[in-house]
Amino acid sequence: MRVGLLAASLLLVIALSTSVTGCSGGTGTPTATPTLPPPPSPVPSATPVPPTATAASTSLVVGNTGGDGAWLRRSPGTGEQVKAWPDGTKMTLAGKDQQVDGKTWRNVKDPAGNTGWMLADYLVAAPAAEKPAATATPKP
Repeated sequence: MRVGLLAASLLLVIALSTSVTGCSGGTGTPTATPTLPPPPSPVPSATPVPPTATAASTSLVVGNTGGDGAWLRRSPGTGEQVKAWPDGTKMTLAGKDQQVDGKTWRNVKDPAGNTGWMLADYLVAAPAAEKPAATATPKP
């Protein structure tokens, strides 16, 4: 039974290949296989990418301390204290914020060039720079 099934399968394959290639038994003229053009290259976006931070968002000032000032720390949370800075001291944002024990810590650079962490509660946006007022010429 197996041999008969195998022979029938083989005859079917031969019959199909003969009908595909033709009955001539010879080699037919090969036909060209159509080729598709390569996909187009991606076109760069014309939409400008906004900057990640602006000058206004990188300038912060120590504040909301009740006059006590705030500590710059080596690491967020209970890290080693580097230096205490009074209210009004300008800080520059240096990196991403981190959450420690439910509080937000900002990675900042102080006026002395130290980079560290300060509790976000004690940092406020720096006021916009004002135009200097015209000064009167002193009389001799």
